[in-house]
Amino acid sequence: MRLVLSLILAALTVQPAKAGSAVASDGNGHLSISFGHSKEVDKRSALELGRRLHGTNVRPMPTVRSESGPYHHPITARSRAA
Repeated sequence: MRLVLSLILAALTVQPAKAGSAVASDGNGHLSISFGHSKEVDKRSALELGRRLHGTNVRPMPTVRSESGPYHHPITARSRAA
């Protein structure tokens, strides 16, 4: 009986993690990140940090959801000078 009660209590207390991440850039290579909160909170925090450190021209970077976890990774592309 104790085992059943323990399993029921454990099942009720387990909640899915809703952690996110966000990356903001000023276009000059300066990045600001935030992670571990909801997506909206992380986006706002990354933008506030970026604007405080790097000026007002900070924008959120597009991200792709990771297959291995709840975090998002920025989409980056390298360009080659011809």
